[in-house]
Amino acid sequence: MLRILNSCGEQQILALMARAVVVAVLTMLTVQCWFKPTEIEDNEVDSDDMERPSDREQNSRVVKSVVSSGKYPEETVDESEDARSVFEMLRSFQVQAKFYMEEMREMIGERKNNEVMKDMSRRLQIELENERELELLREMTSEREREIAIICKAAQDQWFGVIESCKHSVYVNHLDLRTKRKELEDHFASCGAVTTIEFCRDSANSRFIGMNSARIEFIDIPSKLKAMELAGTFLNGSKIDVTTVPAPGLVRYRGNRPRYKRFNYRCC
Repeated sequence: MLRILNSCGEQQILALMARAVVVAVLTMLTVQCWFKPTEIEDNEVDSDDMERPSDREQNSRVVKSVVSSGKYPEETVDESEDARSVFEMLRSFQVQAKFYMEEMREMIGERKNNEVMKDMSRRLQIELENERELELLREMTSEREREIAIICKAAQDQWFGVIESCKHSVYVNHLDLRTKRKELEDHFASCGAVTTIEFCRDSANSRFIGMNSARIEFIDIPSKLKAMELAGTFLNGSKIDVTTVPAPGLVRYRGNRPRYKRFNYRCC
């Protein structure tokens, strides 16, 4: 639609320009056609008057005879009236040309205003799109911040629970492989209420990790301190060791990867 409107505006401007050019050409032609013959006739008359003075006398005699007889010839055309009509035509042509020029200026001004309005509308659209993108970014960042806050809170709670369990836990090392959970609970029952007992075993082959150890969690710290006093006692014929730190074999580090030898094949 905008292209069609632009083409229509250009066609109107060209039509007005053509009209103005036609009017100017017509005025020039009328001026040339009207004034040149009169000048030539005047020059001829003047030359005739200069060359033949006898014609003047004849004309004066004819005029006197007409006046004496009372018969007047037909009315001659007044050149002043014709000149006035020509000037009026020229003025009308000038007025039309001015009118066409004013219309052209108005159309050009309207076209410029339309272009300015289009530029303003484009800028406003770009600003609105930028504002929408900023709002979307703010919403996304706020959602991310909420998710991160929830994750951090869960991690803090979990870590706090781990710390609390470590505060109430002891590690029993050098256990017999045949030791059961009930036997451990009976051995440490005099210290206090036991909440959890975990054997440090591998999940793949259910073997003990480290120094055949187990973790015992009590309900409070005083019962933990009493359990520390049972270090060096015997359980199922083995001397146990009670500590607050896990055995060194419980923390599993990533070992070095095996190196593969390169085989050099020789061509026979």
